[in-house]
Amino acid sequence: MSNITGRLRDYLQSSHLRLIERASYVVSGRPEKIYLVGGAVRDVLLGITPINLDIVVVHPREEFINYLAEGIDGEVVSRSQFGTFKVVVNSDEIDIATSRREEYARPGALPVVEETSIEEDLGRRDFRVNSMAVSLGQDSWGELLDPHGGEGDLRQKLLKVLHEDSFIDDPTRILRGIRYSERLNFRIDQETYRLLKRDMVYLQDVSGDRIRNELERAMAEPFAWDVLFRGEQEGVLSAIHPGLRFGRIPNPLNIQEQQIVGDNDVVLAALIYFSNDAQMVEVCTRLKIDTRWSRVAREVRSIKSEFGRLGRPDLSRSELFNLLCDLNPDVVHGCAITIQDNAVKSNLWLYLNELRCIRPTIDGDYLLKLGVPEGPQVGELLDRLLHDRLDGLLSSRADEEALVANELKLCRD
Repeated sequence: MSNITGRLRDYLQSSHLRLIERASYVVSGRPEKIYLVGGAVRDVLLGITPINLDIVVVHPREEFINYLAEGIDGEVVSRSQFGTFKVVVNSDEIDIATSRREEYARPGALPVVEETSIEEDLGRRDFRVNSMAVSLGQDSWGELLDPHGGEGDLRQKLLKVLHEDSFIDDPTRILRGIRYSERLNFRIDQETYRLLKRDMVYLQDVSGDRIRNELERAMAEPFAWDVLFRGEQEGVLSAIHPGLRFGRIPNPLNIQEQQIVGDNDVVLAALIYFSNDAQMVEVCTRLKIDTRWSRVAREVRSIKSEFGRLGRPDLSRSELFNLLCDLNPDVVHGCAITIQDNAVKSNLWLYLNELRCIRPTIDGDYLLKLGVPEGPQVGELLDRLLHDRLDGLLSSRADEEALVANELKLCRD
């Protein structure tokens, strides 16, 4: 059994390293054993600094999780029916779970769980590269537990499930497989790929909340575009719902289209752009869409409904601004990447890169000091200043002051 203490010290965030060292000390002398598991172990072995920490506790006694949380100066902020807990320590979050086996009554169903050994716990995981653990015990600190050959898969850059029914037990692993493959630049094992294609049909049995959560994780990836594009190519998106399509979107290569990392609304707008109105409604129902997703869908439909006007060659800059100014710029961004009509695409980028940043230098306070009565006239003058700025009729503060002076003179006359 190899020991990876050196890699833990090299690649864990310093706050994370202190947390697990403190947890090890707190547990010392108790019967419970604790392990660092899953993605954190995988990333450390790959030479990547993990973002999240997952700890498994074997056979904890009653109230042990509270004892552990208090010992590391943390607080249990959530707990689930499956023996999982979220602990917050300062600005860090740790996921803690009891070691467990899972049984599934049917594909896509939530599991029935019961406590078990660390070895059996590792055997229920999605891929072999995520089925490793590191002991945090005082007398075995840093020892790697790899009963399924995950370290060998890491060396081969390979994703393999642990058993033939893995995707049947939990079809969301299909989405995770695509996500890990793109993020880590790993290939999916041939037999695993066969199972993935075979079991894709079971995605329709998974609840909308769980599917939506997996899609949100995909959209938060640094390579979100590649993940969803791959999901389209493999048929994963259409297996969730025919209204989710990403395949006709070219991979964004120019600078302005690269600025989408972490912008979930940008990617979401592109993801649902090709859905027709009926499909958007169905997607919202299927995925139990929350308020944010509903707003994105509504604004995408708004942009599509103005397609004819947005592509007009005689469209003024102020008219373009008025069509888009009430919309979330991230939604406009997603549509700008996705739309294939060059005239519309060009106008959306004009709005994003230039027009939405234009403002007159004169504000309402200035107008009130000049004696403009408080009320609708102030708003009308500010709108006039903005539109003339957008259309290039005003280019300086002096131009704006002259326009205001002329308007006030006309009013007095």
